[in-house]
Amino acid sequence: MKAGMFVLLSTLFLCSCYAAAPKTYGEHLMRIEGIVPRKALESENKWIVKYGDFSGDGKEEMVAFVYEVIGGDGEMEWGRYYLYCSTQDGVAVCDTLDGDFYVSPEVMQIGDFPAIMFYTVGYGGPSGESFSWKCADNGLVPLSMPGEMQRIGENCLKCSKSGFDSFKADGEDETFSDGRCFYNYYYFFDGNQFREYGGKAISERQFSEEFGGAAILRLLKGEGLTVENIYHRANGIININCSYRTEKTLFPDEPPKSGTGFVYIEFEVTGAGLKTDEGLQPGRIKASLTPDCAVYPD
Repeated sequence: MKAGMFVLLSTLFLCSCYAAAPKTYGEHLMRIEGIVPRKALESENKWIVKYGDFSGDGKEEMVAFVYEVIGGDGEMEWGRYYLYCSTQDGVAVCDTLDGDFYVSPEVMQIGDFPAIMFYTVGYGGPSGESFSWKCADNGLVPLSMPGEMQRIGENCLKCSKSGFDSFKADGEDETFSDGRCFYNYYYFFDGNQFREYGGKAISERQFSEEFGGAAILRLLKGEGLTVENIYHRANGIININCSYRTEKTLFPDEPPKSGTGFVYIEFEVTGAGLKTDEGLQPGRIKASLTPDCAVYPD
């Protein structure tokens, strides 16, 4: 009786150890292959597979963007990607993507935080939509994204937004622009969410005395511009919004209308002073794109 019990307990112990052992690359892949749409197996050479200890629990996970052809016209084909995640506990499909990758999936390891999965999908236009997931022990957790983002540093991402904000006719409430105005806002990951480097309003005097901007203000005003506001962001970016009087033709065959034009400029605070790469740009940039998750300099 005791011998039989010992064999049973040994068997249970071995099964428990086997179940707890980290799964290999092949085991994760076989598990995903067993549940994907059958047609997706025909395009396995287009799959994007990531494997590693992304959650930091000492066991490897697999993230796979599984491609499936859904149509074609003889000369070209089109399809979609399914996002699968295989952990020690199981496998799940997390998302379906119908566009093309503008930025290929990347696993980002920022500091001691669990890794995050980041990619941008486009649908044929000039801009795309970014997605991000935090890699947790039990799978992928979606992270809120403010728009199209690009990683520009170890823990710094740039969010590009556009609008039509370069002109406001006298007596009108809406702004107008004959072309898109583009803006950059900056974010970092705090381990749970993306937080924005919000802009703190500073005076012209502060800009001159604390950042050596007196000559820049003289140059802007010498061009006939009025300084509307100045924003200082905690990541060393300063934006200046300016206005000027002008006339614009809003619609064909209509006379031009008088109003206020808007331009802005972005500076980076460096050890050698203030640096700008693009100069004056049309539009008015905001202090913050996402105030609810913004942090501001002291």
